[in-house]
Amino acid sequence: ANLTLRWKFTTGGAVVSSPSIVDGIAYFGSQDKNIYAVNARDGGFIWNFTTQGRIESSPAAVNGKVYTGTDDGYAYCLDAYDGSLIWKTFAGGVFPANFAAAVILRSSPTVVGGRVYVGSLDNKTYALDANNGSIAWTFQTQGYITSSPAVVDGAVYVVAQELASGALYKLNAGTGSFIWKRDLPYQRVYMGGTDMHASPTVADGMVFASSNAMEYYGINATTGNIEWTYRDASAQE
Repeated sequence: ANLTLRWKFTTGGAVVSSPSIVDGIAYFGSQDKNIYAVNARDGGFIWNFTTQGRIESSPAAVNGKVYTGTDDGYAYCLDAYDGSLIWKTFAGGVFPANFAAAVILRSSPTVVGGRVYVGSLDNKTYALDANNGSIAWTFQTQGYITSSPAVVDGAVYVVAQELASGALYKLNAGTGSFIWKRDLPYQRVYMGGTDMHASPTVADGMVFASSNAMEYYGINATTGNIEWTYRDASAQE
């Protein structure tokens, strides 16, 4: 009824990273190459950690640790309370990628069962040990992965921006083995581009995913078959 600004915190660059809030601390990244932790109630600075690239993915805060995506080619694990580095793992490197989207996003990590799952611009999905950063497995797709993985019931769902079409993959979360693949055809849009930034969501035995624009899908999580398609031609505007 009476919304007022409680606080604001200014970084040295644009903030496209979404905040993760745990135990009264808000964690987020900035294009000034830093990950920040601030007090969620008053915006007071707690710590920052400087990476080698702009942060365009959202951090995950789990069990006293903060995990980042591979914006500069590394995945990082930081202490959630003082920002000290616990580990960093080379996961794909830095690749020159041109995207048509006004806001550039990168894959955000998903942490489940002691593993960190994240996509990379080297076309791979990585599964890392959450405690030490060792690589448990990788899976090679045929395109950039800027969407974030969904991990449900022992499976990883990830979307890749491949040459001829977007693609939704289902992988075994434990081993990274292939289960199925479903093409998500690109839609022609006024501004051009085939960015596949949208992340899949899984619920009630269905995977919900979208193309680069206009088309949205309900996909059977077991078979990979498309159960329904919804099209909104105005979504490209």
